[in-house]
Amino acid sequence: MSPPAQIATAVRVADEASWGQLLRALAQTYDIWAPVAEKNRVILRCLSPDELDQVKLDAPPTLLPAKKVYRAPEETLLRFRKGEVEPLGNGQHPWALVGIHPCDLRAIQLLDRVYTGFFADERYSHRRQQNFLVVANCLQPFPHCFCTSFQSGPFARKEYDLAVTPLFGRHLVQAGSAAGEAFLRVLGLPETTGSELAELVAAQAQAEQAVTRKVNTDNLPRLLNMNVDHPVWDQIADRCLSCGACTAVCPTCYCFSVQDRLNLDLQSGERRMAWTSCLIMEFSRVALGHNPRHERVARVKQRLYHKFSYFNDQYGQFGCVGCGRCVDTCVAGIDPVEVLAQLRR
Repeated sequence: MSPPAQIATAVRVADEASWGQLLRALAQTYDIWAPVAEKNRVILRCLSPDELDQVKLDAPPTLLPAKKVYRAPEETLLRFRKGEVEPLGNGQHPWALVGIHPCDLRAIQLLDRVYTGFFADERYSHRRQQNFLVVANCLQPFPHCFCTSFQSGPFARKEYDLAVTPLFGRHLVQAGSAAGEAFLRVLGLPETTGSELAELVAAQAQAEQAVTRKVNTDNLPRLLNMNVDHPVWDQIADRCLSCGACTAVCPTCYCFSVQDRLNLDLQSGERRMAWTSCLIMEFSRVALGHNPRHERVARVKQRLYHKFSYFNDQYGQFGCVGCGRCVDTCVAGIDPVEVLAQLRR
């Protein structure tokens, strides 16, 4: 699947009324998925047309990332009965992801490398091709963000349809694809003035400077490969609970398992796909019960080496976008920024 062609477009201005009009226009063609506040947390869910005013553009990262829209935590692939197989299609209406952060956009681009590369996943590709991406640029970093280390934020760079920046009571909107530009042209939003454009440029510079948490990525894969036996790994393993929470909330983790579930009649059942985690002991268990990662320290290393070494070896890019979800979620307080810094001391 090829990404949408990038185009240079003018920045347009939407007031609150125009922004609402934009969302309603999107809802006529797409199901709207957006971050909303629920019970002291922010979640990404599909909204009904009368819930569009709940979209939060300045919200912290959603509890689960955008990957859940393309590959649900659990879904049925097919149903079977003796002598019959019924594959299940995608069965989904085109959707628009509205208000996702630039780091989540970057994560989707990394998942594209995995799911639409040499081994293409038809279900993912189909869903990816029929969506519309509206990215909300970040004006302030969140406590555990380190997105600038991987060029994934705080402002979107490419491969989006629309990018919106809420600034001084207005929404500055720019198209990043032909589809996005056509959409804005129909709405007839006015272009920004020179002063408004200067404010946007200044806001981007200030947002980048505000991200103080950093990962030094210089020769990072080599650093990891030279420190396989560093004491920090045992220290982390002693704290890690192997719960897999960090991989569940990670926007770029993509491991899954497939199981056939047989009904009590022993004649029918279904095949289901579900997220899984390299931190869980059963993940690496093979025939006759052998497990090459039986020790927790091996599983801890596998996760971080995959993000910062193996993924880079395979795709030429790091498998992390610096969203900070893993740090927010880890009850043991394990922070990749601190771990990687310890390897350089």
